Amino acid sequence: IKPDSIKTHMIFRDSEIARKFEDQGDMIWLPLFEIKKGGEKYGAYLPSIVTDSEEERVIDRLREIKRLGISRVMCNNLGHVAPCLKEGFSVSGGWGLNLYNASSLKVIKEMGASEATVSFENTILQIRHMKKPLPVNVIVYGKLPLMTTENCIAKNAGKCTDITGETYNLTDIKNNNFPVLCEYPHRNIILNGIPLYMLDRKNEFLSCGISAFTLLFTTESEGEISEIIRAYKTGMPPVTPFTRGAYRKN
Repeated sequence: IKPDSIKTHMIFRDSEIARKFEDQGDMIWLPLFEIKKGGEKYGAYLPSIVTDSEEERVIDRLREIKRLGISRVMCNNLGHVAPCLKEGFSVSGGWGLNLYNASSLKVIKEMGASEATVSFENTILQIRHMKKPLPVNVIVYGKLPLMTTENCIAKNAGKCTDITGETYNLTDIKNNNFPVLCEYPHRNIILNGIPLYMLDRKNEFLSCGISAFTLLFTTESEGEISEIIRAYKTGMPPVTPFTRGAYRKN
């Protein structure tokens, strides 16, 4: 596969920031409740957890963005695939599905997905040897999610603003920082504070049959996003703490 044949997907948390960088990617993903305008290259990703009491509001929101011209959604829960297809969306299997092997890719395709993100728990070698019954993407940059909490951490600390999209921080006894994102409707996503960084090693994926590279932006400022995109284009090595994740494990 030639480098210029691989598409660039970008995942953002904020729609205003996404608009400023939309010309840098082939596909822009935003949270379901953050999308404000439509566009051919825009898609929505659903929260990984939707309870029965929340489902009606999520379906209503899906219909709202459909009227905006959004036709693609990313699902991070198998239970969300069928409802999204029923509403007429093209479905992308997200990182939250932990699509680790050919069998899981086969299942998500049979469920109706048109593309999928392979698990970042795979090694590059495993991805290379994996049979791919549908187009697959890999995350090459991002602060990866560690867990989703049902209870609001910020609220327990007396800091909650009740605004989806807000960011807080946890610090462990070793002074390691873990960003905390506020998720719809009032859950938290805890991230690894050290980002996965493969921007200087993208060529290692060229023999893996990959359709798109994904950049996952969460807590980065506009200036940091600009630098990351520049590094993505030039293959610049990291200048801040980073991890290769499982990709480089033997």
